[in-house]
Amino acid sequence: MGIGPELRVTGSASGTTIMSSSAPLLNPRTQTQRHKRKKDRSNRTLTICLSAFLCTFIFLYLVGLLLFLPWSSSSATESDASSRSRMSTAMKFDKDHVKSLVKNAFKKKKSKAEQVFEEALQQFQVNRDTMPKAFHHPAKHALIDIPKNKKKIRVGRDQKQKDLETGGEPHLYPRTPYLPIFPKIKNAETLIAGVLNGKPTIAGISALLQKYMAELHDENMRLSDKHAEASEITASFYDLVHKHLAHFDAVYSGKAIFPIRKDESIFLSLAAFREHLLADTMQYAFDNAKYPDKLFVGAVVQNCFGKVLPDGSVDPSGKPCRTGVEVVGKNKNGRDMTKVSDAPVDKNGIEDFCTNPKYKKYCESGQVRVVYVHETESLGPAMARYHASKLWGGEAYFVQTDSHLQFAVEWDEKYRDELKATRNFPKSVLSSYPPGFQPGAGRTVDESNGARLCYCETRVEDPNPIVRINTGQRYFFFVTTTTPY
Repeated sequence: MGIGPELRVTGSASGTTIMSSSAPLLNPRTQTQRHKRKKDRSNRTLTICLSAFLCTFIFLYLVGLLLFLPWSSSSATESDASSRSRMSTAMKFDKDHVKSLVKNAFKKKKSKAEQVFEEALQQFQVNRDTMPKAFHHPAKHALIDIPKNKKKIRVGRDQKQKDLETGGEPHLYPRTPYLPIFPKIKNAETLIAGVLNGKPTIAGISALLQKYMAELHDENMRLSDKHAEASEITASFYDLVHKHLAHFDAVYSGKAIFPIRKDESIFLSLAAFREHLLADTMQYAFDNAKYPDKLFVGAVVQNCFGKVLPDGSVDPSGKPCRTGVEVVGKNKNGRDMTKVSDAPVDKNGIEDFCTNPKYKKYCESGQVRVVYVHETESLGPAMARYHASKLWGGEAYFVQTDSHLQFAVEWDEKYRDELKATRNFPKSVLSSYPPGFQPGAGRTVDESNGARLCYCETRVEDPNPIVRINTGQRYFFFVTTTTPY
């Protein structure tokens, strides 16, 4: 067999057929149709590619036109002809405008709260640049570097007396009253003005929060009488926040309100909603602290104090309050039967604590700071904790807990030791979910491992170090049991 085309000969009764394996028999018409379909596919592919290229070109052209259109003509200060000549030859672009366009293209739309805060921050910056700088008196233990060539400021007799009364912390004067509920603060408007002009005091901040709460109450009553829609209620709330709180936050944005003390003091933030164990919690905290004189409490008491009269006063007589949903029995199907009843005023834990002769000294010394809120105007735990945080007076440590808690012996020192044992001290955060307890089971706290809410760390090897928050878990046996709960 040669290397040429192979011939196959097949025989049959009707005759013989010769077939070539190298040239199969095809219908010429079929072959033409296939060639035409192949050519059509090529043309469609080419059309699609050209269309995509054209669309991309048009898109890039429009983007380039958008970015490069706003050129700067600041240098054209002579005649119009010379200005047009410069622009046509130089086409100097405004880089800041281009950057802002690119940044805004990928920027998430801001919420109403963010817009309110930014407006207040911008207004404060304008006022700050136009007003003379206010002097912020440094605290005794303030973390402030004073230049060596700075002249000493002579402190008058009145200021010295204030420092003696406040332990060297002028922003703690005058003392903020803790009783009665919704106490009147002397010179409230002057103190508020000082807070908003960079001269903060605890009394001024308390007066600012009280003023905000009073207007919130009046606005709620007005909206309730007219049966306002949800959108109007929300807008009213944001207006009040913008008026009282946004500017306050903007003044101290990015910095501490007060100089941070270096005396190992602790600020305990407590947000209480109709809490009957608030006084017990504070008693545990002070009784079991190793250094109770270094413990400062900021409490937000959200209670039903009585019937609010038109003049803003409160009538606690009778049963002006309502209970929560109470289980009063079982129905015939075995399900709980509930009821809401009239009730007397809520127990005021601050009054119980501060009228106790054993603990009154802590209240008189300014270690207990309080903001009162009508329970019908409570805006949830987040807002309550925000208010409590504003009662911080520069203490070295910040502790936030529930208002129904028991504290272990020397809990304050144990927390300090745990913080200092962390790898990123002093930028450390301890979190824990404490085990439960039964009220009235005694004053002894049995320490246990408990559970960790979350685990945060910053890895050194990360190219851009961030705080990583991992899920919580129960502490194991090898973890120290000195953690107070």
